[in-house]
Amino acid sequence: MAKLKPIGNLNLFEPQVVEEQTKAEHSSPPKIKDPCPRCGARSATTKRNALETGGSHYCLGGCLSEDRTDAFYFTPKVESFDEAAAREEAKKIIASEEPEPPIIFDEIVVTEMTKEPMPRASKFGKLDLPIKPYFEENGIAILHGDNREILPQLGIYDLILTDPPYGVGLEYSAWKDTQSNLKELIKTSFPLIRRSATVLLLTPGNGNQYKYPEPDWTLAWVVPAAVTRGAWGFCSWQPVLAYGKDPYLREGEGARPDIIICNEASDVNGHPCPKPDTVWKWLVKRGASRATDDILDPFLGSGTTLVVAKALGHRAVGIEIEEKYCEIAAKRLSQGVLSL
Repeated sequence: MAKLKPIGNLNLFEPQVVEEQTKAEHSSPPKIKDPCPRCGARSATTKRNALETGGSHYCLGGCLSEDRTDAFYFTPKVESFDEAAAREEAKKIIASEEPEPPIIFDEIVVTEMTKEPMPRASKFGKLDLPIKPYFEENGIAILHGDNREILPQLGIYDLILTDPPYGVGLEYSAWKDTQSNLKELIKTSFPLIRRSATVLLLTPGNGNQYKYPEPDWTLAWVVPAAVTRGAWGFCSWQPVLAYGKDPYLREGEGARPDIIICNEASDVNGHPCPKPDTVWKWLVKRGASRATDDILDPFLGSGTTLVVAKALGHRAVGIEIEEKYCEIAAKRLSQGVLSL
């Protein structure tokens, strides 16, 4: 057994003195100053050992990968004098150019250099609509009429988010809220609704979900403090029927939850069954993953879908058969942007 050598310096906070090893005993990977292609670190401590490990590299800037040479290993380029002169000249030209004017969104000034998340947009042109809108402003429109007559004239939207009648005896002036009328409404309107959007999120009311065609998935809105009673006690959740592919999975952006827990009460606004803004905000964001997604609500009611869509910067159209609810929705939209 080899004899241990005494250590002269026992202070652990000072470097220990060790004997220099031969090149055969210790060889360091070459140090280069090009940036790490994985993490972007640029320093003399970026190390490569592609020849020995087949392309894997370890960057002291914090990234560790085992990628092949053709993907992440490269030889630093040596710049010629002409290339260096051209690069410096390009820098001077860019520095002398006028900066682009800021983009204004709802009194928020954002320049292209801020790298901050895009704020909600409020400036849209007029929408291409088949009938004269009851209300239209900044990409948000209300159409007064029967959705079964209007939907065939509209195009395909990215998301339909809607809350149809439940057939539970609520008082509407233009609709008798019975189960028989609900079945007829589903039969005549659902095919038009489904073909009008890539993604459909529909709140049928608990117990009515089985009257609709089978969805691709069912999301849940859980209300722990609910006081409404059902056949088995307090009705503490509401189903959300989802048709179409999850937009986040479709775009390769990873999985998201399929449940929201919210006890927020709806505002009293003159509609017999309004929905909470917080829940509708979650549903809009869950069904529309891109800021450019257009939204449609064929049962607009008091306008919560449009109010939330406006706050989140989406273009959106709502269809409502009762004029008094069109008026309520228009007033809500005219009051400004909802604070989300």
